[in-house]
Amino acid sequence: VMPYEAVLRLHASSYLPEAGYPRQADRLFRQLESFAAPGQLPRIHLDYGRFLRQQGRSGAARRAFENARKGAADALARSPGRLPSLEVVAFACDELGDPEGRDRAGRAAIDVLTARLARLDAGGDTEESGAVLWSQAAANRELRARTLIRRARLHLLLEDCAAAIQDQADAASIVEWADTARALDKLGRDAGAACPGGATGEPGRIAPGVRRPES
Repeated sequence: VMPYEAVLRLHASSYLPEAGYPRQADRLFRQLESFAAPGQLPRIHLDYGRFLRQQGRSGAARRAFENARKGAADALARSPGRLPSLEVVAFACDELGDPEGRDRAGRAAIDVLTARLARLDAGGDTEESGAVLWSQAAANRELRARTLIRRARLHLLLEDCAAAIQDQADAASIVEWADTARALDKLGRDAGAACPGGATGEPGRIAPGVRRPES
């Protein structure tokens, strides 16, 4: 289950703007900044900056990105190698025009995700049967798909289209649930925009057989 702040951040950064409610999204972002847990704040600042940039408020967006980078860097000083902080630093540096900081944090985050995938591969296969073990295997596939999507986004950030498209294809082959399928669709659109001619067909389209919540 996603933390409460993460659910609200998803509404502020995605659902409300897409539904045509930018003022409500802005208000929710400002409320999140006032009461969210400290560990969530860098990610909130990053998403708020993206929202502000899309609204044409470049000065406020830059301040949000600077807050995101500083908050994540402070978190890394306390907990080196923490994946969410590395991701925020990488994407915030990209928004602020700092390619060296982007590449350094992005490669470190990719290394963390690659190690996580190796652990999932090592412990995710079983020949036993039963509903509980099926559920565990499905959860493992879903976690692997989400991890591949995160790594693909970082590959896109570092302009490594081939690796991003490969991770996208691997995730599409194992994705289990609709929420992850939605994230994969967005990744496909981003990959299509960032890598013209690099993906074949419809890069964001999920293969048949994805289980939806009602099934």
